[in-house]
This record gives sequence, structure tokens and C-alpha cells, in this order.
Amino acid sequence: MTDWKQIAESDHAVPQDRDVAELTAELSAALAHPDPKIRDGAPYGVLYRWISRGVLDDHLPALGDAMAARFGHAEIQARTFAPLVLAWVVDRRGAEERWVDAFASWYPAETDLRGHDPELGWLHAVAHGADLLGVFGATRPAGCWTWPPAGWSRRPSTSGATRRTTGWRTPSR
Repeated sequence: MTDWKQIAESDHAVPQDRDVAELTAELSAALAHPDPKIRDGAPYGVLYRWISRGVLDDHLPALGDAMAARFGHAEIQARTFAPLVLAWVVDRRGAEERWVDAFASWYPAETDLRGHDPELGWLHAVAHGADLLGVFGATRPAGCWTWPPAGWSRRPSTSGATRRTTGWRTPSR
């Protein structure tokens, strides 16, 4: 396993003897880890800096696809960190319609709204989802997609649910 702390302490330099695609996959896996010391630790900062510095530009489409797929993950920490990483990707290279569609399916349907869990640490799906929504709104290419997605309406939910505060609802609810 890569020593991410050492990489962070060396100004986030990319190890010359390692394949960047493999390192990206390892970072991605770390950000889905149930141990918050791993997930919130050095891998988080390394991935952010590599994305913002352009180190991963050639790998961003695959990373974005992986994060969009993670919205369907069974574990909450994987789902809640996916929009955070995807926001970094979108901020760097713009939105792909398939990422917006995956987000639009996940965000209003997410039922685990815990901010913090004693074992899993910080989760906050609502906050990370809102961050991604803001990045989508600020960076979407003209004509690429529209918000809200087709079939959504801006009217209060009739299901009696009180957990959602956005007012957006899907036709199936």
C-alpha cells in the first residue's frame, strides 16, 4: 500500500516509480473506506491536490465515471464521498451528462442523512451533494444538460415525507 502521508509531506509529489492510473484507483478506494482515519486522512488531500494541479487530467473521465457509479454503492461512506470527489473532477474539466443523471437519481433518494457516525466519522451526504450541485450549476457546459432533469417538478412532495427540504421530487415518488 502507498504511504499517502509521505506523499502529502513531500508536497504531494507523484512517485516516479508508480503508475498514475494505479495510484488513482488506490486513492479512490481509500475515499470509500469505512475507517475515517484512512478516508479523511492523507489520501483525501493527495487526491484533491493532484486533481487541482492537473496531475490526473488524463484520468478524470474514468474517475468521474467511478464516482458516479459509486452513488449506487451499498455503503454510506462510499456514496457520500463520491459527490465530493466528483465536484473536484467537474470543477476541473466540466460536467458530463451521465454524471448529472447519476447524481439526480441518487441525491433526492438518499435516505441516510447522518452528518456524523461514531464509527464511520463524517458522512454528510446532504452537504457533499449540495457542494456537487453547486459545482454543476457553476460549470455546466451550455446545452449539455438542464436542471432539473426531465420528469422532475418543483412542487412539494405529496408523500408526506419530511426528510427532504429541497422541494424537488421525482415522478415515481
